[in-house]
Amino acid sequence: MGNSTYIDSPVKHNFSFTPAFSLFVECESEGEIGRVHSELSAAGSVFMPLGDHGFRRKFARVNDRYGVSRQWNLASSKLTRYLESQNEPTTDDGSIVSRAEAMKGL
Repeated sequence: MGNSTYIDSPVKHNFSFTPAFSLFVECESEGEIGRVHSELSAAGSVFMPLGDHGFRRKFARVNDRYGVSRQWNLASSKLTRYLESQNEPTTDDGSIVSRAEAMKGL
């Protein structure tokens, strides 16, 4: 999809797709995540329905009709991604503060 890169192993394996391996797709918009979820979850098994599961504002995981496990995530803003990649913010005395507190004034 889009500008994604897909790879496959040239080695012959004695196994097929399992839910232990899944494709992770980060969608850029509400419309995109809704569309791909609708299309690829049809006739499949839904492990986690599309919604807010606490760790992401919009996420889903399904086994599609082809037996491929897929995860979709609605991309967060660049600022949120940056903050998530950093260590927990601290005050001068080393106390951990919430990200919301740390972002005040930005």
